[in-house]
Amino acid sequence: MKKVKNQNYDIIEDAETRDEIGQLSGEFNRMTLQLERLINDVYVADIQKKNLELQRRHAQLNALQSQINPHFLFNALETIRMRS
Repeated sequence: MKKVKNQNYDIIEDAETRDEIGQLSGEFNRMTLQLERLINDVYVADIQKKNLELQRRHAQLNALQSQINPHFLFNALETIRMRS
């Protein structure tokens, strides 16, 4: 239990007996595997969510940049035309 508390999800070996200790060991192994799987699923979902947010921000930045570039070019050309 202390290992699981410290996020070490090793299973108990030799849990094939049919007495109470064997049943307890088998259920403990099942519980630790389920915990590890659920934690990994949450981490993967969080990473995917962060990646989507990052992609969204990049898309917004590119959209703003594409709006700024034509205005800058137009203003530069207009300034050149006005001075000539």
